[in-house]
Amino acid sequence: MIRNIPPNVVTVEPAKEPVTVAEVKRQAYIVDDCTDDATIEDVWIPAARRMVEQLANRSLITQTRTQYYDYLPECIFWRFGPLQQVTSITYKDSAEDQQTLTSTLYTVDTISMPARIVIGYNETYPSSIVDTNSVVVTGVAGYGANASSVPIIYRMAITKLVAHWLSNRGMCADDESQGVLMSLLAVEGATYEYA
Repeated sequence: MIRNIPPNVVTVEPAKEPVTVAEVKRQAYIVDDCTDDATIEDVWIPAARRMVEQLANRSLITQTRTQYYDYLPECIFWRFGPLQQVTSITYKDSAEDQQTLTSTLYTVDTISMPARIVIGYNETYPSSIVDTNSVVVTGVAGYGANASSVPIIYRMAITKLVAHWLSNRGMCADDESQGVLMSLLAVEGATYEYA
């Protein structure tokens, strides 16, 4: 059975986060230094970023992602954009050998959201087999390498979420956390579905 929504996983994490500990502390009204800054920086901020990315179907800071297919589709919708570039598309040929698709065979549309990778005009893809995860699309996604390139609504969602966690330590507040994020992200209209 062929999947309708392909898996898309981070293969190279961002080099930095879109918000700082100081920004989170300002949002949470923390004025003393008794908080564990290392935990906020190394655990809570990355966890909040990942949660925002998942709910918004976005990559915030530049990262490398890989998307998997069971066959070579003529149109690929890139999940977790914005897509900056496609670095490779590999597939299994009829002899079950891994091959790299020549970049002249496809066009990358990074303007659309979600971005599309489509077969080029008058082009034909080589024959490939249908097999679990036999097509691997690797790309670089995100708004940019710096926090300032990430739209403010996403940075605000991260700081509010971490501030919420700081205020509710020890509680299991997943529903509340999601409610905080969804109210912010609904304003942006960030979510979309894939065919």
